[in-house]
Amino acid sequence: MDKALNTNIDLPNKAFILPEAIPMWPPAWWTWLVLLFVIIIISILCITLYRDQKKNAYRKEAMQLLKDTDALSDKALLTHCHTVIKRCLVSKNRTFDAAISTQELTSLLDKDMPKNHSFESLGSWFIDGQYQSELHLEQTDRVNLLMTTKRWIKKHHA
Repeated sequence: MDKALNTNIDLPNKAFILPEAIPMWPPAWWTWLVLLFVIIIISILCITLYRDQKKNAYRKEAMQLLKDTDALSDKALLTHCHTVIKRCLVSKNRTFDAAISTQELTSLLDKDMPKNHSFESLGSWFIDGQYQSELHLEQTDRVNLLMTTKRWIKKHHA
């Protein structure tokens, strides 16, 4: 029995030399090009997003200015909306447009707005309301003024 346990099995072809395992690093030469290409694309994407964010920062600021306007009187709210619109135009280097009269400015602003959400649809008080001694607006008019101004800020391409 002892002899059966100690017998080693002789395998044929003991003279073969196996190569060492192929290391995972460094990778193939072209992987460096792919990695460089991916890094360049991610960098360009980040720079583009950062520029867009900086370019449209005035929109966020304008939207912040239109919050908490409940305490303003009707005339002050109208003047505030006009001022915010003109500040947006100045931010986009359209100072000439910001300096024109409200009537001309209204038709300019309404070019890109749908008819049912245009500034003209608000009524004549939008154009000459700030020159009236006392302006009285309905609550729906106040809401429509704020919503139209916010919509223009979001959608305009000054």
